[in-house]
This record gives sequence, C-alpha cells and structure tokens, in this order.
Amino acid sequence: MSHRSYELRKVHSHVSERRSAAHLRLSQAIDAFIAVADVKFGPITKIRRKGLPPKLIPWAAFQLSEDDWKRVKLCADILADAHLYQQSASSSRSPTLHVVIPALETLSSRWEAKEKKPKYAIYRDALKKALEKLLKYYTKLDDARAYILALYLHPYYKLLYIEEQWGGEDDFFAGLEDRNWQAFARKTVEDTLKEYWPKRFQPPTANTAQPSQQGNAPNDANAAAPAAPAQEEDDDGDFDRVRRRRLLNADSEDGWKVEMRRYEDDPAVDETKDTDTVKYWAVGLSRSALCRCY
Repeated sequence: MSHRSYELRKVHSHVSERRSAAHLRLSQAIDAFIAVADVKFGPITKIRRKGLPPKLIPWAAFQLSEDDWKRVKLCADILADAHLYQQSASSSRSPTLHVVIPALETLSSRWEAKEKKPKYAIYRDALKKALEKLLKYYTKLDDARAYILALYLHPYYKLLYIEEQWGGEDDFFAGLEDRNWQAFARKTVEDTLKEYWPKRFQPPTANTAQPSQQGNAPNDANAAAPAAPAQEEDDDGDFDRVRRRRLLNADSEDGWKVEMRRYEDDPAVDETKDTDTVKYWAVGLSRSALCRCY
C-alpha cells in the first residue's frame, strides 16, 4: 500500500468516526439548548396576523424528534459520498486527472443505489436532482480527450477500466449507447500516439530545453514547440545530424503500435490506483532512453 493510499484511508476512517461523534454531540447540544431556550430567551419569533393577536412561535417548535435526527444522519451520509470522492481528486503532490472519470462514475453508482433503498425514500427526489447534475458534468467529458489519455497513461487503469465500464459495440448496436465508447477511447489514444510518435527525435528548442515556469507536461511542450531554428541546426555536428536522420529513416511510421502493444501487454502487477503517473513515466522514459538511444 502506498503512503498516499494509506494516508487517504486513514483520513477517511478518521473523518467517518469524527462525523458520527460530532452528530451525537451536535444533536445532544441542540436538544439541550431548545429544552431551556423558551424559559431563558422567550419565543423565537412572532407572527403578526391582521385583526388577530400575534402568534408566538416557541423554540420548542423546532425540537427534533428521534426520527428527525435519523433523517439528518441519512442526509449526512449522502453528502459524505460527495466529500469522499472530491477528496480523492484533491492533491497538491501528485496528478489526479485520471481519477475524475472513475470518481464521477462511482459517486453516481453510490447515489443510484441509495435512491433505490427504502430508508432514503425521503431524499429520493433530491438524489434524482443530484444525479442529473452529475450527468451534466459527466457528459462534458465526452469529447475531452485529456481525461481518456490521463486514464490510459496510468498503468493501473490503461484502457482496461474503459473496456470494463463503458459501453462497446454490443451496447451501441442495441441502442443502449449513442456511441461505441470503447472504440472512441481507443481511437483517441491511437490518434494521439500517431501524432506524437514522429516528434520523439526532434532536437530540443528553447521552449523544450528549459522547464516551463507554468509546469506544462512534456507532451504539451512538444505539441506547442516550433521547429528548431536554422542556426540551432547549424550548431549541430555532422554526426548529430546523420544520427538523427538515421533514427528517423530506420524507425517505422507505425512504431507507435509496437510501443502501444508493449505498454498494454505489461500487466503492471506492482502498480496500484495510487501510483504517481509522473514518477512512473519518469522512470519508464529514462529506461527507454538507455535501451533505445532516444
């Protein structure tokens, strides 16, 4: 278990225990206050009625019964689901973009399950509205390839998560989905690999040689980097230019397929959902550079 995973589970357990204890203390404190508030402060307010004496509203009118407190606890349980998965995507030390899709789908599943349970019947309409709101944001991910690529580049998920959780050809032809999502995700990955594959041997430029102050990822830097200026190419030695041309000419245009297959065939048995994607690829790229002279 990674340090981050352990810490996250410890926090979740601690929060759950504290929430139950806080609920008990809060209910006791509110009940105790309302029990003496009318004697100590008088009525909480009065309602003026035309032609009638004002109606005094006592604090006791807001006394919560045992059943009321049970409903408060159920509401807190529903909100705790949202808090839990919001925390899973919150980190200042490691990338979390890859957890967005699993978090939204898992939260939806939990609320759908609660909506069907009789004890949450009083909140059924609220849960339906909450699920509609989740769906609104979830559908915005349909054409956002960054989320698919972030999931794919995480060695624990790759495309396996999408293949297991998203609709494929059968669902599409059965009319259950408006798109073959599995095929869409794979095409997104393949198109991206095909786009970036020829850029591996490009000489570094001023934009790529120095770290960006905005912390852009290497792929973003490569995508935005212009062609190397002529004077930088002139500064290269004859061997540098010959070597680069040899690599480009010898390398198959479809080499990305081999790279993709190698990555997907690796079971990554030592990786977990808490693996730091940046650290994983930093090690992988350095190893690849040694083996393949990148």
